[in-house]
Amino acid sequence: MTSILLAGCHSPSGGRLPDSATAEQEQSAGYTLLRELLDDEAQVDGILILKSASPETESLLKEIAVACVDMRGEIDDMARADDQVVLLNTGLPDIETSARARISSEMAGLLLGAESSEFELRILMTQEQAMGYGHHLAAALANAEDDSDRITVLERMAKDMKAFQERCLVLLRARCEVD
Repeated sequence: MTSILLAGCHSPSGGRLPDSATAEQEQSAGYTLLRELLDDEAQVDGILILKSASPETESLLKEIAVACVDMRGEIDDMARADDQVVLLNTGLPDIETSARARISSEMAGLLLGAESSEFELRILMTQEQAMGYGHHLAAALANAEDDSDRITVLERMAKDMKAFQERCLVLLRARCEVD
């Protein structure tokens, strides 16, 4: 979602994994997707340079960004510690990668062009979706993992992103009651 302010950042390659891909390659693709999401979300508060929202939403965006910086670091640590965790390929077909880039670009335009109340609604919606996806991705990785330390970290990440998703929903509900 929020590759809004990403200029010149490294992006993992797309491209479907071969049918002969090993379980480790599949798992690495999952880690790559999670790391890519965390990298985007680590910068979500950057939009506050250009746009403003309620103090509650601004606080939540800043908390999400800080937490995602920490989680991204943990994924990087896992990759450094285990050469089986390779953060190079998302395993997604090129069409999916292209579709995601188009969605991100369109959402960036909508967010940047939105008036104050619409901006807040849209940013909360994108964060609810991103945190929901991250929650499920981290949980799926934990289920596929056999290293107990990584399982613990991934389960905590999933729990934290689920909590952020719920907080986004609370703010969205409050906005809907006001509007």
